[in-house]
Amino acid sequence: MTLQKKPEIFTHIKKKLSFGTYAVKWIPFSAKFVVLGQHPKGTGLFQVYELNEQELILIKERETGGALKCGTFGASSLNARHLATGDFDGRLAIWDLEHNEAPVFSIKAHSSIINDIDGCGGSITSSHGPPELATASRDGTVKIWDIRQKNKPVIKIDSMEETKGSRDPWCVAFGNAWNNEERVLAVGYDSGEIKLFDLKAMTTLSELTISSGVVSLEFDRQYTKLKRLTVGSLKTLEVFEIDDNNKLNSLAMEKQDDTTIWCVRHVPQAPNLFMTSTSSGAINLYQIKNKSLKLLTSANVTEQPVASVDWHINKSGLTVFTSFDGTIGMNIITNTVIE
Repeated sequence: MTLQKKPEIFTHIKKKLSFGTYAVKWIPFSAKFVVLGQHPKGTGLFQVYELNEQELILIKERETGGALKCGTFGASSLNARHLATGDFDGRLAIWDLEHNEAPVFSIKAHSSIINDIDGCGGSITSSHGPPELATASRDGTVKIWDIRQKNKPVIKIDSMEETKGSRDPWCVAFGNAWNNEERVLAVGYDSGEIKLFDLKAMTTLSELTISSGVVSLEFDRQYTKLKRLTVGSLKTLEVFEIDDNNKLNSLAMEKQDDTTIWCVRHVPQAPNLFMTSTSSGAINLYQIKNKSLKLLTSANVTEQPVASVDWHINKSGLTVFTSFDGTIGMNIITNTVIE
């Protein structure tokens, strides 16, 4: 399978906001996206924008208690499209963006900032297994929450117990959710450690350590058997192949000595393609081919680090991004379909 033409990145719209932004997510199957961040006075803030031809229209906003660090729709039903968020105070909340006067649910999930969150089991892309959220916090713990019984986590992974010394889990990603029972969680730590946890058997499937802290990771597909894990770190971009024994084996690696990979996101329609965002303000599109990484195209979209990027789930090549200076933008990436 090959790309018929070389992809190109075009910035369709760009807008500067008046608050610091940390994450951006498309609202599934819509022309809207939500931006999460920190109000100048230190509280949290999310804004919902809608694309109207050549303009981004602010249609909803909500100030929250703690600054918002991360969010996911992964555990929501398609009808509800509830957004789960993690904030700097360690609070996990679930929001109905249409009626956002107060969260649908909120709990003090951690004693420190929630660095990352991921969701699985919602009906937006697949409904295999229970609807669950994973939160990773600076307090050294990763917790799994079943949103049907939200008052306490169903699983807690403590880095003090796992590594004989506290580690800061920076990122989490669900995978292997190909039926109603199987589910794996990948966790990346500030120490460079990467661990795969079997949530069904409650065991560690695989673990290794790379040269620098793991900032972002994602399986090539969440709802299939394990195949590949893409990892962005403080100094490297690396793709791991997962063998029949569920062990991580390095497939391809690219050194990024002066650049941090802030975010890694695979193309929904083509798992061999993925996008990265960097501390230099660039967005890059890579292809995994013949056990190597091929940079297909790149574009500098801001002067500050691009904190977050997201693909539209059903509009091929449509992406949004946000940077730490409060810039949000929409890119069109051409020729992302492999034939």
